[in-house]
Amino acid sequence: MNTLEKTSVFTLLGRCFISEMDKATISLMLNESILGTLEKISPGFSQYMNESVWDDSQLEQLAAEYCHIFVLPGKKHVSLRMSHWINEGTFDTAVLENVIAEMEFDFESLKVSKTPTDHLGVLLYFMSGIYSSEDEGINNMSADLEKQLFFWITAFEAKLKASTENPFYLAC
Repeated sequence: MNTLEKTSVFTLLGRCFISEMDKATISLMLNESILGTLEKISPGFSQYMNESVWDDSQLEQLAAEYCHIFVLPGKKHVSLRMSHWINEGTFDTAVLENVIAEMEFDFESLKVSKTPTDHLGVLLYFMSGIYSSEDEGINNMSADLEKQLFFWITAFEAKLKASTENPFYLAC
């Protein structure tokens, strides 16, 4: 995957975890390149996306599933916050916050200013910012940050797979 594709995919995935879906986001996900990338992650995703009728009722079903998985407490709940997944000392969130501040990452434009810095959606947006940066020092951070995020995202993914059968969220 080239840098532009990584930037696009991370931005789109960040959007998927910030809140419920809308028609504009679904439309972006139907882009051939993005659909192809998500198909590699979750075989059958392209068929699901292309065969679904993306009307208000389908979007409402996705919104309900989002709430059951990520918002409501209970058996299905999967936390979107990194701090809920990592062991003490495994990852220093203060370091992450310093890097974000150093990059002068514009959370206001993403309308996520009240979302915690360690929220998966915010981190995915942040990764897209790293990939799209022309600053070599910032680009070099991507591999280190990916390694750090990998540990908790694998646990997140396992819990997500155990909590839903929804092809949309399984591909994200």
